[in-house]
Amino acid sequence: MVTHTQMSDDAPEHPVQQSFIAELRRRLAPLLVDASPAGPPAHSDGFAIYTLADPRQVVAPRYVGQSRRPSRRFIQHVMAAHSARQSSLSPVEVPWWYAPLELQPLHHWIRDLSRDGGRLPCMMVHDWVATEADARQAERRLIADCLQSGHSLFNVEARRLRVKGVGDSGDLFAADHHVAVRR
Repeated sequence: MVTHTQMSDDAPEHPVQQSFIAELRRRLAPLLVDASPAGPPAHSDGFAIYTLADPRQVVAPRYVGQSRRPSRRFIQHVMAAHSARQSSLSPVEVPWWYAPLELQPLHHWIRDLSRDGGRLPCMMVHDWVATEADARQAERRLIADCLQSGHSLFNVEARRLRVKGVGDSGDLFAADHHVAVRR
């Protein structure tokens, strides 16, 4: 079941003009697709496992993530990419949730998409899981699946898995490394 997910009315928590947020939300809405088998949970609990991809190649993900509120996280990804450079797209300061070193390659890619015809990434929700621990495992599994399929990911976790060897699933999902949940 593939559905376009409604963009949330929750604005990211930083000082940005409401008109800019509204315009960004309008542009991102058709690019957020929930392709999970069951769709989003009826209640607000749960974690979405998602990928970001070039809208011209949605079957070739470039980033895997997890979030309780994927529409809000989608806006954060795009705004952080443009905020980091203080580009003309966004008049915001560097937000508190921006991690410049870890996500710099992802943000460069998002800016490159924007420079190439004003494109924005596509977000596809692959699954919804109930707990934070399930979300970490599901995210790691999807990262490993993407790497095994030959996709080049910007995830920090993907770099770690490449060092460990993607085929070594024995310790691939060990609890020794915590992937932060983005809410």
